[in-house]
Amino acid sequence: MRLRELHINIKIRILINFLQKVTQMAIFPFMAIYFSTQFGLKISGILMVIVIIASLIASFYGGYLSDVKGRKLVLFRGELLRFFSVLLMALCNSPVFSNAELTFVTFLFTNILIGLITPANEAILMDVSTDKTRKMLYSINYWSINLSIAMGSLIGSLFYADHFFELLLATAFTSLICCALIQVFIIETHTFKSIPTKLSFRDLFYGYFDVLKDRIFLIYLLAGTLMLGLEFQLTNYISVKLNTDFKPFVLPFSHETKIDGIQMLGYLRIENTILVVVLGAIMLKMMNNRKEQYVLYIGSIIFALGFSLLAWSNNFYILLIATFIFTIGELMYVPIHQSLLATLIDEKKRSQYIAVNALRLRGAMLIGSFFIILGDYVSSSIISVLYAFIGGISVGLYTILYTNYQSKEKLNHKSVS
Repeated sequence: MRLRELHINIKIRILINFLQKVTQMAIFPFMAIYFSTQFGLKISGILMVIVIIASLIASFYGGYLSDVKGRKLVLFRGELLRFFSVLLMALCNSPVFSNAELTFVTFLFTNILIGLITPANEAILMDVSTDKTRKMLYSINYWSINLSIAMGSLIGSLFYADHFFELLLATAFTSLICCALIQVFIIETHTFKSIPTKLSFRDLFYGYFDVLKDRIFLIYLLAGTLMLGLEFQLTNYISVKLNTDFKPFVLPFSHETKIDGIQMLGYLRIENTILVVVLGAIMLKMMNNRKEQYVLYIGSIIFALGFSLLAWSNNFYILLIATFIFTIGELMYVPIHQSLLATLIDEKKRSQYIAVNALRLRGAMLIGSFFIILGDYVSSSIISVLYAFIGGISVGLYTILYTNYQSKEKLNHKSVS
């Protein structure tokens, strides 16, 4: 299947997500700096934790809303409210009026809305995709997300300091464009036998309780958390190691230019982003006719080995090679891991499964923090072995997942026949 043959919802959803990510990355990573200058480091840290927790809670409610009220309704109303919220944030940082407290309130509300609409955003892709199209779909989506993150980060770094007000206005305007795209082009794909007249918190609780009883999904969630935990090492243990152990390196093309550990981290992140953008389509074509199960296994192993090499070495060239290795693994395993979710979950509770799946992000953050602490007690060689061990555990979990899922499919097939 070609890109133009994809469902209109998929095309518009990828475009909307690209616009949203560009504006988010242009502003949100810099908000910690904003709050630290306004309230101090301690208060700023507390405020950011509040935002993360509120967004997580909102995603659970958003998953339930999307499953009982529909994807389009949640997306449109959430994005419309986001437009007003960001617009108010801009007014709080205008040349004629400035209020840090109100800026936090609007920033908090904006993140709550993002959490609210995210499950619907993901579910609408699954509703109109098939097993044959999902690998291509998630490869394109992953490529788009990486490009938007790179563009957003660049825009933010250029304009945050001197043009914060204009940046917020542009974000609000982009949100309004997304609202129009949702209203005009998105087709509601989630149908109901009966629509509840009112939302029930009891149904919400039991809906998520059923999700957490799904053993196959929990194996998937654990494997995904471990793999994402490895990815987070680049901005956690690896960054700390480079800052302390990496010796200033003279670039071969400029004998006067030396780079330190922090700059080396920047080089590695740029390399990873460029490789994802450039090689995404190539890897998709190469892996297209391969058995997904084994591509996932091999990709996971390559990904873990790349990070293992990153932890082991402080050599400029080996670090670049290690980044190339883990990026190849990333391009192999991520689209299949993402498409696998749609295959495993109950169609009636897609958004709720997606909301629970968001817990892997928090689990990965904990893994990232844990290795920073562990790195103070053990050598980088041991950390390197542990990274490889995590990769092995993940492959083992994926193997158990496929075995259990195939057994379940056979049992369901027998019961139907």
